[in-house]
Amino acid sequence: MRPNDHEERSSVSRRGYLGTIGGLAATPFLGSIVSANDADVITIVGDGATAQYEFSVSGDVEKSTAYDGTINAFDSIDGSTVTGRTTAEPDSFAFTGEISDFEASAPVVVTINGEPADLANSDTESDEEADTDSTTDTSVDESSYANVVNIVEVGADNTGSESILSVLNQVGDDNTLVKFPAGEYLIDGQFRIANYSQFGMVGDDATINIAPTDGYTFKLGTHQYPTGDLHVEGFTIDISGNNTGGRTFELQAADSLYAGNITFNGKHDTASKGPILAGMQTGGGEGLVENVDLSDGGEEVSGGRGGTGLLVSNYHQGTLTLRDITVGPFPDNGIYCSNGDSSANGSVHVEGGRFINTNVAGVRLAGDGSSIDGASFVYDENISGFGGQRPIRLDDGANLEVENVDIEMSINQTEAIRVMPGVDSASISNVDMDLTSQVRDGVSVTGGAGPVETSGLTVNGNGRYDVFEY
Repeated sequence: MRPNDHEERSSVSRRGYLGTIGGLAATPFLGSIVSANDADVITIVGDGATAQYEFSVSGDVEKSTAYDGTINAFDSIDGSTVTGRTTAEPDSFAFTGEISDFEASAPVVVTINGEPADLANSDTESDEEADTDSTTDTSVDESSYANVVNIVEVGADNTGSESILSVLNQVGDDNTLVKFPAGEYLIDGQFRIANYSQFGMVGDDATINIAPTDGYTFKLGTHQYPTGDLHVEGFTIDISGNNTGGRTFELQAADSLYAGNITFNGKHDTASKGPILAGMQTGGGEGLVENVDLSDGGEEVSGGRGGTGLLVSNYHQGTLTLRDITVGPFPDNGIYCSNGDSSANGSVHVEGGRFINTNVAGVRLAGDGSSIDGASFVYDENISGFGGQRPIRLDDGANLEVENVDIEMSINQTEAIRVMPGVDSASISNVDMDLTSQVRDGVSVTGGAGPVETSGLTVNGNGRYDVFEY
């Protein structure tokens, strides 16, 4: 699209987790169909993970800004049925009659007229049911390991007073699952494995305190000698000390990777690397990294570079899903998926997640068929030392997809989404952008890029163009 060739855009129904609702177009949020004197207000708020929801009413319903409710393109009304999506932002609806058939794909808090309601608890699947129905089994199967070791029982200190590195080196063999009971664990060096067929480490209310380092802490496989089946789950990582960070987890797997429920406390403040690197080193390898909290971000301490939140291996070949990752300001990208060498041909799928004020890009994407779906981006602070903060950058590959994305920007920046010359083809759909006049373009397509299809873009407040080619 050339600068002045504005397409006429209309609202389109988005595909929710429950499927398309009868194939009907969404009712626009215009006019008033609910009497203010008779209406109640239901408000749905997520807990930070992306939650899609649906419910029906016996009377009338319309979108509302009551109780700080947001208005965006992710929420639609088909007759008396409401579908929507929330991460941590409130969604409010004024309605008459009764509410029925409330369902949500993840935990949400529901209130009616500001008072707690039991709709989500009564109708949402229980955790046990959700685990049973899930296509991805994230629980560790202890029976699949030749050795299961409780690290405290073999001598590791769980008070945070003494390093556990020597004990971990003694027990961290191939085909071993290392369990970390509740407590604090100090580690002051690198634990490294290579060419293992299987390894796992799981925590139960376990905090790992990282001693000052700009090096590696858990190097679990290398790209030449990856771990066949790798499982890491359930840790709080404390990097709040000075000169602490480096790379806590390097996760190089061959066939299967799961890493989840990991929270980092403290800013990454070393001059390179970043908390996590992940990658699959066989073409058929599949990995899932989910529920990782990197919201404390990283310091700009290296004169223009610094750490990356989550880096995908340069040699990634398989399929990697990054689900519900929360990333604060990092000086060298939030999620960096596009720095592969010429032999790497893996795909990366970013599902959900929240990205706040990262430098260069919140998500920097490449790889044929790679995608971003359901993520939200908030850019409301120009950070000193950050050269260019934007939500999304598409770097390289064919059939890249960006869909169901929510962007809020009030900083001085050229665009919200940039498409680079290495992109052969891409589609950008159902994206809701709330931009101030300081943001010139919704989407900028750099000269040399292939075709970029756009649909369902809602761009509010930008000073110039929805889509600009240059």
